Amino acid sequence: MAQQATFFRPEYFKKAGGFNKTSQVAWDGELWIDMALAGAKFGRIDNYLGTFRIYPGSLSLSEHSSIKYNEYKSTIFKKVRKKNYNVSDHIFRFAFKFLEYCENPKLLIERLRHGHVLKMTN
Repeated sequence: MAQQATFFRPEYFKKAGGFNKTSQVAWDGELWIDMALAGAKFGRIDNYLGTFRIYPGSLSLSEHSSIKYNEYKSTIFKKVRKKNYNVSDHIFRFAFKFLEYCENPKLLIERLRHGHVLKMTN
């Protein structure tokens, strides 16, 4: 989910307890997880509604940020699955990503053409 183009109902924001103000990485991702655990449903619009720029030296590209993000992913996984991430989870993640691309071939084409980050031009 791209935080710059995500819209949600305020009642799920409240049910989820709002943003975790102590989070230093991916506060938006944690909110989406908390909203899902509170019963929110999500959908996809097959269009770009917003973008953002990443500049050299930005927090998103720093090595410190990568370490923090990996810690964050581990914490969120434990929050949802109530266990540590293991090899079988990696296989399931790959299988679900495969199914996602089968259901949304346009997403697969974009990923193959542009990589993980869509590079916008002026």
